[in-house]
Amino acid sequence: MGSKKTDRLVAKLRKDGAAVVKRGMRWRVTQPGRELCFVAVMDPNAKGLENKVAELRRKGYEV
Repeated sequence: MGSKKTDRLVAKLRKDGAAVVKRGMRWRVTQPGRELCFVAVMDPNAKGLENKVAELRRKGYEV
């Protein structure tokens, strides 16, 4: 079970056209023309989620 913040992030990425697939303990995020990245499935305190969002933005994802 993922955190609510992670679930919202995954939903937002899917809405923006990214393919988000659960692979073990992380989400695999791909989108044509963008770098591959991973988001942790469970982050109890959402530590590092802000950094992951910043990383996604640097890679060109609209989050």
